Amino acid sequence: MRNRGATTMPRSVTAPRSEVRIIWALFAVLAYFPLFIDLDVLPLRMWDESRLAVSAYEMLKNHQYLVPYFDGAPDMWSTKPPLLIWIQALLFKVLGPGELALRLPSAICAFVTGAMLVHVGIHWLKKPWWGLIAALILYTSQGYVSMHVARSGDYDSMLVMFMTLALLCVYRYEQTRSKRAVVVMFIAITLAILTKSIQGLLILPGCAVYLLITGALLDFLKERRTWFGLVGTVMVVGGYYLGRETLNPGYMEAVWNNDLGGRYGTVMEGHEGEWDYFIRQFLVTNFTNWYLLVPCGIALGLAYKDIAIRRWTMLLTCAGASYLIVISTAGTKCQWYDAPLYPILASLCALPLHLVFEWLRTTRPFNLMVRGDVVPFTALFLAFAMPYASVVHHYYKVKDSPWEFEYYESAHFLQDAMKGRRELKADVFCYDDYNGPLLFYAHVLTDQGHPIRSVSKYDLVPGMRAMASQPEVKEFIEARYEQQVIETDGNVVIFQIAGPKHAQP
Repeated sequence: MRNRGATTMPRSVTAPRSEVRIIWALFAVLAYFPLFIDLDVLPLRMWDESRLAVSAYEMLKNHQYLVPYFDGAPDMWSTKPPLLIWIQALLFKVLGPGELALRLPSAICAFVTGAMLVHVGIHWLKKPWWGLIAALILYTSQGYVSMHVARSGDYDSMLVMFMTLALLCVYRYEQTRSKRAVVVMFIAITLAILTKSIQGLLILPGCAVYLLITGALLDFLKERRTWFGLVGTVMVVGGYYLGRETLNPGYMEAVWNNDLGGRYGTVMEGHEGEWDYFIRQFLVTNFTNWYLLVPCGIALGLAYKDIAIRRWTMLLTCAGASYLIVISTAGTKCQWYDAPLYPILASLCALPLHLVFEWLRTTRPFNLMVRGDVVPFTALFLAFAMPYASVVHHYYKVKDSPWEFEYYESAHFLQDAMKGRRELKADVFCYDDYNGPLLFYAHVLTDQGHPIRSVSKYDLVPGMRAMASQPEVKEFIEARYEQQVIETDGNVVIFQIAGPKHAQP
């Protein structure tokens, strides 16, 4: 029996089962190319991705599951909980260490996120094609299908999946007062926090506003599972943080400085921007194909005759606006902080496209010229043809952009050696500053029987075969050491060190 105060939820699928099967088949095929094609081609990216790769590989070796390590020491720079690292370490064990195992969790999470939208359209909104349209908008959004979200070994794709699931549970609860939705919501929130710390909570203020507006907040607060879920989340998350502080003293202080007050209140690592930083990203690069449909989707959705659509639009608007306000007022503005907004934006943009699609299917204005559903499906094809072709073209046989290639040239070199595409003649590499990709490849190559390690350019000794790619490092080696070049590949040079030059400047 439905609780009082809950609005009516569609109970059945209006589309024939054959049409639903077609939608799921189309989704599976169309999701593959943006998310999975050539996923392991590019070498590891410099910052978070390669750091996670090193931590997952070291976890596999040292069995320190609560405290991720980086280069042999507890990682106090990347202080997120290790849910993703656990999964990556497991996949390194199953599939072997490399780019595919590292990035596969993100691609799968992106697939599941799109599948959730399709499910909502079919089973909750009784608009089966809406879900597919929303998923395709998501997968043709440059800010989402990128090397820091859906196709990366970073935290964000998994975070987006859990935050989207929590959002759907809020909608499900408001519509049906489902007790199960409350339980799943707190599980999703807990896993979001264990993925990327406090960022997993930033969707909740908008959800609370939505429950307040719809009159469901009091019921939610009276629900016993709400308080059990809250206690469970605090116990699991608090248990991890306290456990790690016990094993890794100083961890909580690092969390505060990096994840909480420091990152919100100040600019960290040069990631600064004006209050409209993320809005400009949507307009200029990250959501250029679809941003004009956002206000249309909000207006049409809030005016829709079906209360389920109106409430869905209201939730998306409340959650999206509150999240955007929070990240826009933060001191640190990393370009990928907007990742959780893309399922919300895609859902809003799908409403006007689906409305046109439905109108063409039901009124058949061109019935005299063509038969059946040719016109609506042709219109749908034309709407997505160029954006979809663009994203597939970008990631099929993906290459570094021209400005990136020189930056990642040494990583390509060691990646080829790891995959057996070249003989490795170096036993050390010299690289000024941080270079996570080279450290990861060095770990794997060493375990493959081709030992190579990082050595400062000041500490080279006779007999070493040193790899370098940075101009200043190569110039230093040539000026300071007696050496012979034994291999050159682009900007990568391997020197056979004979000893120091006697006359030092």
